[in-house]
Amino acid sequence: MMHSIANCWNAIGRLATAVIAGGCMLYVIDAPAAQRTFVASYGDDSNACSRVAPCRSFAVAMTHTDPGGELLVLDSAGYGIVVIAQSVSIIAPSGVYAGITAFAGENGIEVNGAGIKVTLRGLSLNGLAGSGVGVDFLQGSALHLESCVISGFGIRGVGILGPGEVFIKDSEIRDGGGRGIRVIGAVHDPDVVHLTIDRTRVENNGSHGIEFGGNVRVALNRSVVSGNSGFGVGGDAGSAGDVNELVAESSLITHNVVGIITGTAIALGINRVVVANSTISWNSIGWSVHNDPNTNLYTFGNNAVRLNNSNQVGKAPVSLGGD
Repeated sequence: MMHSIANCWNAIGRLATAVIAGGCMLYVIDAPAAQRTFVASYGDDSNACSRVAPCRSFAVAMTHTDPGGELLVLDSAGYGIVVIAQSVSIIAPSGVYAGITAFAGENGIEVNGAGIKVTLRGLSLNGLAGSGVGVDFLQGSALHLESCVISGFGIRGVGILGPGEVFIKDSEIRDGGGRGIRVIGAVHDPDVVHLTIDRTRVENNGSHGIEFGGNVRVALNRSVVSGNSGFGVGGDAGSAGDVNELVAESSLITHNVVGIITGTAIALGINRVVVANSTISWNSIGWSVHNDPNTNLYTFGNNAVRLNNSNQVGKAPVSLGGD
């Protein structure tokens, strides 16, 4: 006698039925992904991560989020480390604390997916007990880091280790044991990293503030780089054919060992730095330019390079005049 398949449905959970001779078989299918998912302090990782049934962690919510979707924070809590391998936006609204604490040997957020575009907004990342990197951009097309605080990481606050477009805006990267931001481009164009930093503070890190090398273009605007134990901003094109460039405008670079450094004794590529309307003060050395024909620092007349122990070391900068 055939059994009615109506009795095979379970109202609790997501089940499917398959009719076989003489009976039926039940099996569980994965919960479908959604374009918009949610996490909350009262959430549960067995939920579907919907608005009415949020998840508890970023890592689980990612598995329920469509590529290109949004993962939204509903209230203040810590939501755990996460690896991102698809395009997504993780967003905490103003007034909500969305924390990620990384412990020994852990990174806060890893971005690692070919061609993906990721936005991180309003997050607070804390490194404890020898943790590694706050935000590690290993592979992707674009990363937008907006209104985030990254502090206490032992290796670096932000690591950018592959070609792509990276934008850091209205953020703080501070109090780490290593570099604040480290950017390493691939050898030879067109594999170039473009890094834009706007209205951001890079402060009190145990090594360099912003270090870049390889084929890297850095734009630093309306930002503060202060109190780092190495140089504030600097880089070197260490391979022949590489072009390493920085444009710094309307920024304060202060209380570092060297304010700005370009080129080193191993420089093989082209190093260019342009500085406009910026203040470089109270560093041990204001700026240092390696004496190499392919290394130059260009300065406008509206810069204030004053009150350093030595204002300038190495090759003389090239004056562009103007105000």
